[in-house]
Amino acid sequence: MKKHALPAVWPVILVGLFFIFSCNKSGRLPFQPDAAEICPIERFSSFATFETRDTITFSYDWLGRPVSSTRTLVGTGSPKYLFRYDGQGRLQDFIGAYENFGAEFWTRYTYSEDNRTIWDTTYTLVVDITSWPPSPPYADLITQVKKYDREGRVIQIITSVPPFYIGDTLIREVIRNIAYDARGDAQNPPVPLQSGQAYDDKINYHQTNKIWMQVDDQYSVHNPLTPGGYAYNRYGLPVQFGFNGNPGLMLFGIVGPDVEIDYECELPKGLTPGE
Repeated sequence: MKKHALPAVWPVILVGLFFIFSCNKSGRLPFQPDAAEICPIERFSSFATFETRDTITFSYDWLGRPVSSTRTLVGTGSPKYLFRYDGQGRLQDFIGAYENFGAEFWTRYTYSEDNRTIWDTTYTLVVDITSWPPSPPYADLITQVKKYDREGRVIQIITSVPPFYIGDTLIREVIRNIAYDARGDAQNPPVPLQSGQAYDDKINYHQTNKIWMQVDDQYSVHNPLTPGGYAYNRYGLPVQFGFNGNPGLMLFGIVGPDVEIDYECELPKGLTPGE
């Protein structure tokens, strides 16, 4: 009888499962960075109106990369999302798509040889996402150059803008430099914090996937404080914020009240680790 060998990926999976269940068996949970690795975001939701929640649900490939999403309310200002990758497994296209072939935006990423510089080009309000570059009509074209440090974090964003003058100086680009403190948190992040520049001591939900960090330019290890604070799951990941109508920043620059995050790793409510 012919023996069949397990694929190379199976030993890795089995070791990971052993790690998770051995931790739970002893009543301990993985350290936060480990929890981020094993807790992909399943869905985001927030109130779109007083009575209606808008829910974004993500699908991943076998490598753990997001490939698409569904959304309760698809329309202007609330697209669903598509992710396409190049031959080296890097994010190539990030698309905010409508139900037809049009899209709110289409961003394409181009990489330097050492992946330390990334150029991204975004077309907005395109009518067809079948070929690059998209054919007219489209509303706008935005280009950026991003520089990364040795840890893979964005440290500079250069955005081309329509030429304008400040006094006698002609401005063609806006440059934003980003520094990180000893805890790994951005001191001048691309998206301004909503409550000064203070962070909690729990793992940032962007850390659950490198794609979230890249798309949002958010590499901080911890979560920026927001009005009302956060509720966390037993893994130390935020599951609710933006309470009582306060705005909460989600992925992709989306802001909504009473934000909820579901992770695939989350244990059933009421259970104690090890049960």
